[in-house]
Amino acid sequence: MLTRILLVLAALGLGAGIASSQSQLATDLDLPAPCRAKAAGDKAAEGLGALEKRKESLERQIAKARATKPAAEEAGARKLTKTQAALLDVLFQIQCHQLRQQALAQETASAGPPAADRTSAARPKRRVVVQQPADAPAAGAPEPAALPPPPAPTRRAVRADAAPATAIEVTTYFATNRGLSGKSTPATLYDAKVSPLSYGRAVVTIPSTHSPGSLELPSVWRVQLRPDPKRHFTLKSAVPLTIDEVRSEMAQRLAGLPSKAILVFVHGYNMSFAETAMRTAQLAYDLEFPGLPFFFSWPSVAQVTGYLRDTETAQLSEEAFDQMLDDLARLPAGEIYVIAHSMGSRLVSQALRSRVDKGKPTAHLRELLLAAPDINVDLFRSTIAPRLKAMQAMQTTVYASSSDLALMASKAVHGYRRVGETAGGVFVYPGFDTVDASAASLAMRAFGHSYLTDSAAVLKDIRSLLRQKLSAKARGLTEAGIRPDVYWSLR
Repeated sequence: MLTRILLVLAALGLGAGIASSQSQLATDLDLPAPCRAKAAGDKAAEGLGALEKRKESLERQIAKARATKPAAEEAGARKLTKTQAALLDVLFQIQCHQLRQQALAQETASAGPPAADRTSAARPKRRVVVQQPADAPAAGAPEPAALPPPPAPTRRAVRADAAPATAIEVTTYFATNRGLSGKSTPATLYDAKVSPLSYGRAVVTIPSTHSPGSLELPSVWRVQLRPDPKRHFTLKSAVPLTIDEVRSEMAQRLAGLPSKAILVFVHGYNMSFAETAMRTAQLAYDLEFPGLPFFFSWPSVAQVTGYLRDTETAQLSEEAFDQMLDDLARLPAGEIYVIAHSMGSRLVSQALRSRVDKGKPTAHLRELLLAAPDINVDLFRSTIAPRLKAMQAMQTTVYASSSDLALMASKAVHGYRRVGETAGGVFVYPGFDTVDASAASLAMRAFGHSYLTDSAAVLKDIRSLLRQKLSAKARGLTEAGIRPDVYWSLR
């Protein structure tokens, strides 16, 4: 099996730098995807000591660029941005080194008998997934703009009534300010160009073997080069619709659902349109959401190295998100719940701040969940939080973690602590609920940044919040902090 995997990696141009021993390969499988790609692609990766020295040099350059920026604003900004991007890359490389060392130490501690005496059956199974390739074949061209079958029943009902099914279909609607690519497959229908707001409908298939908190996708490590609906999530279709068409369809849907609520998911940086659609379906399914799932896809370039570009693109998308809220307000929806992740939290909170300043209606917004928010904590406390608190019909909940290495890197690049990381103290604000999800966030999973969708404990807590309207105490969370600065700990 190891030989087969290495042959596939070599064919894909990923084999260089992979350790020849089975133990080293197994350790790399435990790492976040960027670390596995780095290990597979670098023939001469820098050592940890060299990376630390380069990090210190880049930090000095950034400090100098910030100090001289007012004197030469445009040139200083270009230099600062370039150096910030280099620092972010170095920080992730350092984290990959550290995570690999932790994985090796854990594997050595739990190894037991010598490797020669252990069978492959004795090794714990590791589920490793990679994002569906952008050009992966999909199930046909976009379907006609006709009303598709009703949304899938809740996860509980599916397991009881449709066990023999090989895949479950979830219909979700979307708004996007991405441009149309001119391609026909659902995964490549939209590009990363900022364009006017448009709408559509997406159908995602979920394997009947799905486990809550997982996004089962093809894995090159398991020689799975194409999605199989029996085992993987797939984006079956994505159909652009006019605003009138989407309003009509969504109104019909809401009329037949037990809840007249809409769940709006806003993704963070490094997310493609296809993955956002699948994550939205996963969230709605794992949360057993009784209303209608919906997502807003802004033009993230969907690359680990695209952080600074995504930062500006997210800012350019605030007006489109605000327009989407105006359009959703005209639907017969009793409640709108917004879940924003990472950089998407910045986009959403800034748009809502502007909405309050302009006196626009917000009564239809009932819950705002900011998960791993990548927002300057001082800016959020002084400018954004007071506006969110003014939205009296809406409850705001912040999920943060001390295991979020991605936000620690963001703090180092920007020079300011982020709302979603707790290393310098847990962010609290009167009237908000802050949940410390450190115990449910693992650094090995996407640098500890994706616990919103990959932690069963976090999903269970959100389900209790949205479906049962339970307070943090009623949800079984542990009170922490010193009054009045109280937050809640998720175990």
